Amino acid sequence: MASVALGLAASACSSSTSGAGHQKGPTDTSAAASARASPPASVQPDAAEAYRRPEAPAAQAIDGVRFHVEPDHNHVQGTISYDTTPPTGGNHSQLWADCTGTVYTQPIANENAVHMLEHGAVWITYNAATLPAAQLATLQRLVAGVDHLALSPYPDLKAPVSLQAWGYQLFVDSANDPRIARFIAALRYNPQTTPEYGATCSMPAFKAHPSAFGHPLWLPAG
Repeated sequence: MASVALGLAASACSSSTSGAGHQKGPTDTSAAASARASPPASVQPDAAEAYRRPEAPAAQAIDGVRFHVEPDHNHVQGTISYDTTPPTGGNHSQLWADCTGTVYTQPIANENAVHMLEHGAVWITYNAATLPAAQLATLQRLVAGVDHLALSPYPDLKAPVSLQAWGYQLFVDSANDPRIARFIAALRYNPQTTPEYGATCSMPAFKAHPSAFGHPLWLPAG
């Protein structure tokens, strides 16, 4: 599993940090690096500007969508405080949550989820205490097997369902709300809103052994 870990930190997310300060990531020589190869030059924006783009018109047209710029994107160990709940961007773990249409049955750590947002994922979260079982099944069918989508419960979520993309968020009261499909269509792996367009959503080690809420993984657990 060490070979997987070698490829994680040398991403376009910039440097890695911990409580001790900044440190350079390991040399990117593993097989994981090939999966996360740089996108074509035609879709590579300026590194800083990729995190400071204006609101996408398609998202702006969806009633209730909240947008704010998320310029921070360093790899940071440990738990991180975020300015939105669930988070919509910011510093994060070097290990991204698998987002290949993955349905998680338990809450995952914010820090791993934020990294998948950077790769263009839409993260759908739900309140397991307030969302009816039939509506959960609707969300599971929507997400399962669709690349750049992930679904997980989220503790004490203020609405039955919320959707997150990098810099964007939408709260809805029902899994049947038509704005869910519009949010996904506007923001899932959109080259104009994805900071690291071209990065993979696949992380089989995380899918097999996901993090627990409040306990982010820095390296694969398996």
